[in-house]
Amino acid sequence: MKQENALNGSALRFPYQLACLLLNRRARQTVHGLVMLRRAHEHMLVMAAMEGVRADRRPYYEGYVDALEILATRALWVARAL
Repeated sequence: MKQENALNGSALRFPYQLACLLLNRRARQTVHGLVMLRRAHEHMLVMAAMEGVRADRRPYYEGYVDALEILATRALWVARAL
């Protein structure tokens, strides 16, 4: 198979829109932002779980739960925009 045919064959299997997203700087930044939101969400989830198992829940627990809701909503907005 010639080099030209190999490139054309792979281009047919690889959707054009996905290639544009991979090369688009703004799309890459958006995906990076989603990854950061996911990491923050996981951290808040662990912290809320640690506070939730205590016999006396401190005010931090409610703050963690609120932060989880905010992060989830923000991630949903970013994902829909992408």
